[in-house]
Amino acid sequence: MSDARPARCFSFFLHGHLPWVLPHGRWPHGAEWLCEATIATYVPLVGALRRLRAKGIRGGITLGVSPVLAEQLAHGKFAELFGIYLEDRVRTILAEIDRYEREGRADFLALAKRALDEYRQTRCLFFEELGGDLLGALRDLESSGTLEIATCGATHGYLPLLGREESIALQVELARRVHERHFGRSPRGMWIPEAAYRPAGPWSSPVGGRSADSRPGVEEHLMRAGIRYFLVDSSLLEGGRGVGSYPQLFGKLGDVCEEARRDAPPLPEPERARDTRRSYRVAGGPDATPGVCCFVRDPRTGLQVWSGDHGYPGDPAYLEFHKKSDTGGHRYWRVTGPGVDLGNKAVYDPDAASARSSLHADHFRDLVAGVLRGGPDGCILAAPFDAELFGHWWREGTSWLEGVLERLADHDEVRPVTFDEHVESFPPEEVIRLPEGSWGEGGRHYVWMNPRVDWTWELIYSAEDEVWSLWRKIREAGNELARRAAEAAGRQLLLLCASDWQFLITTRGAADYATDRVRLHSDDLAGLTDVARRALRGETISDEDRAFLDAVETRDDLFPELADVMDVAVGHDDPSRFAGAREHLGEPGLGIDPERQSPVE
Repeated sequence: MSDARPARCFSFFLHGHLPWVLPHGRWPHGAEWLCEATIATYVPLVGALRRLRAKGIRGGITLGVSPVLAEQLAHGKFAELFGIYLEDRVRTILAEIDRYEREGRADFLALAKRALDEYRQTRCLFFEELGGDLLGALRDLESSGTLEIATCGATHGYLPLLGREESIALQVELARRVHERHFGRSPRGMWIPEAAYRPAGPWSSPVGGRSADSRPGVEEHLMRAGIRYFLVDSSLLEGGRGVGSYPQLFGKLGDVCEEARRDAPPLPEPERARDTRRSYRVAGGPDATPGVCCFVRDPRTGLQVWSGDHGYPGDPAYLEFHKKSDTGGHRYWRVTGPGVDLGNKAVYDPDAASARSSLHADHFRDLVAGVLRGGPDGCILAAPFDAELFGHWWREGTSWLEGVLERLADHDEVRPVTFDEHVESFPPEEVIRLPEGSWGEGGRHYVWMNPRVDWTWELIYSAEDEVWSLWRKIREAGNELARRAAEAAGRQLLLLCASDWQFLITTRGAADYATDRVRLHSDDLAGLTDVARRALRGETISDEDRAFLDAVETRDDLFPELADVMDVAVGHDDPSRFAGAREHLGEPGLGIDPERQSPVE
């Protein structure tokens, strides 16, 4: 960085993730989720970043790509499936163009023709310019310094509630290796799923009565995998209520979160006020080595971008997400106003929406500068959001992002950076201990741990015990068929542990689908471990059992490095092993001097 640039920094962190849906249904839940996210968010985002690079604009954005999303975008079947999806979009929009021409609906006709142009531009960018390789496009953008690519837990497992250290180690170490395979280098940052953190100390399971006198903190697993930083919600630093990841959904959760909240203590008040604009080194306990740093989600800009009620996405001029045409599922209406019934939505005006996006980019630029004004050298406003907010949920969001980054590129008060760049230039000095929490409702685990989903945790804890006890026997036996079946069971455990299922059940976004997926992976895991144990005993494995194993492996063909990582993960069950965790203090490039450590408070 040039010394002439300001020392008050800013970065978006966009968290890209979808659960493993490619071979699990098509519509209304399944592979079309992935196609819709690609057409609405990921292809437009790559296009915006390429335009920024062409203008010489670098930094200000870190994109997290979860390993399970990366596996789907790189899957051999995805490009073909996405092409079919695009063909369907074009076919239905052409039918609507014909309809609106016959009906003389000039307003709808213009919007339909605009949508057709956008579909054709998407096809050109994805297939002709990028060769169907989105991950390759992201690698290229990272190599030019346009953005940083970070990772996430392998299948978005909710780390604080997982019952065994091996399971957490598997989520983290597998994430590192999958990232290296797809992006050619180790990830420096990790979005811990749902920003959910647990420090070192005693632990009790939410169901089943399990407990442990001491477990290592989440950051110790990150440190072992070479992760340099992660992000947390401001509520973990300041106490009080979290901003939440989907504020507009909280009113739809009924009494489920209230019931979970009744028996849970509030987030502890901090011993002293700390600045959310700084990064910190994290120690999970008094004797832990603080080798990973955290950035803190800015609470002042969070709702401004997230909220459909109080933020930019709810502007009357923007495209209404929830209303679609009855023939092709296309959107022609605008938000119109707060509380306006879907039947009374006005027709969308793209030019008016573009003008509002430009004004909102101006407003956000000034808001960022105002929040950072007066801050110390090296302060940073961290702005993490789910990537699919931009383009998918908020149609104009990608253009807004591009506009914000253009406006900050030569700002005289704010320096756009990536998070790893910030760690290099402004290494954190203060060491803190964080409480347990997440970016969900109340800053706690309520969305993922409540009476609607307790049964999922009972299945997960039983599956964890079964897989890890079996894997230890497999490692020593040298039975190839048993190892193969146990590895397939480990893959089902990973898919079972996805936090998406609890979220979808709690919010009733797709509760039936999520319930079916939990039961499917739990049942298949039980069947696979049964095959593995019988193979270990030397029993004859029937053709039917072999066909079952073949079918599950073919269906869920992700994470080829899994067996090697499971071998590594079984060394993580003993907390005492963390005493020798990788030492980051003073490592070249991190810029942290052990002598400058401030005491943990």
